[in-house]
Amino acid sequence: GDPHIVTFDQLKFDCQASGVFTTLTSLQDPSFEIQERFTSVSSSSCSQASVSTGVVIKDGNKPIVQISTPGYDETSVDVINGCPIDFFVDGVVSTLGATEIGSNVLVKLPQNDWPSQVKIIHTDTFMTVDVN
Repeated sequence: GDPHIVTFDQLKFDCQASGVFTTLTSLQDPSFEIQERFTSVSSSSCSQASVSTGVVIKDGNKPIVQISTPGYDETSVDVINGCPIDFFVDGVVSTLGATEIGSNVLVKLPQNDWPSQVKIIHTDTFMTVDVN
């Protein structure tokens, strides 16, 4: 969707550029970061817009989790909210579901939100990242 970002202090902004951006880095532990890929979209009503087409969560030596939309000539086995998506763990394609990754990371598809959201939960810190 649209790259609308809200900071921890509730500052809201939009990023309409294309590319890969680090949208969060921990000041306490720089090995924790979230990167997002924004892809430009042009239409007759808007000449400068982008959509989020991927997110990667890195946290020290925990498995790296990536969720992204496939390219135009690629297929995907998973769908969220009608949108085909690819799910990777440490660079290997995986299938979405209630998946425990290692001992500290859980990926869930909440039943009450099915299939519009993925929750990535770090069970040792209780940090949750929602991908809609």
